[in-house]
Amino acid sequence: MAASQQDLPPRIPFVFVTSPEHGECHVFVPETFDVRYVYGVVAFNFSKLIGQPVKVYHDANRKKYRLAPLGFDVLVDAQYLGRYCFTLDHAAMMRAAEQEPKAGDIGPDATITGRIPRPPNSWILYRTSKSQEVANQNPGITAAQISTVVSSMWKNEAPEVKAYWQGLAEEEERKHKAQHPGYKSNAGGSKSSA
Repeated sequence: MAASQQDLPPRIPFVFVTSPEHGECHVFVPETFDVRYVYGVVAFNFSKLIGQPVKVYHDANRKKYRLAPLGFDVLVDAQYLGRYCFTLDHAAMMRAAEQEPKAGDIGPDATITGRIPRPPNSWILYRTSKSQEVANQNPGITAAQISTVVSSMWKNEAPEVKAYWQGLAEEEERKHKAQHPGYKSNAGGSKSSA
C-alpha cells in the first residue's frame, strides 16, 4: 500500500504537533486529501516511523485528519480528537504479508492451493481492520462474536466511513487486476486465471 516517492505531492501541507507532556506526536493532514492516501501513505508511514499503531480521526473543526498514536485517546476525551475513522498498524500488516499463503503453498487441509483469491470487498477490508481492535478490547472473545460486533459497527458507520472502505476496495481490485490480468471469478466455487 505504500506509495513510492513519485506518488507524493510536491508540497505536502502536513502539520506535526508534539506533546512533551505525553511524549507523542500527532500529524494533521488537510481533509481535502483523499482518505485512501491518508491510509496508504500517511498513516502507513507514520505507524512505521513511530513503531506502533496509529488511529486516524476526522477533525471537522480543524478541517483535517488527525493521526495519533494508539492509546492516546485514553489520555484525553476522544470527542476532542474528532470522528474516529480507522486504525493502521504497519507492523501487523508486515507480519500478515509474510504469512499470506502464495499460490502453490500447502493449505491448512494439506491440499495444494493453486487458486487466486478474489480481491477483498469493503466489508472484508473493514472487518479485517476492526477484528484485532475488537479482540484486544474483549479478551477471550470468539471469532463468531467478533464478527457480530464488527457487523454491528459496520451497520452504524457514517456514509463517509463506508465510502472510505469502498475506495480501499476499489484500489485493491485495481491492484488485483494488474497482478492477475486474466482473472475470472467462478461463482460456482474456485477462482482461476483464464
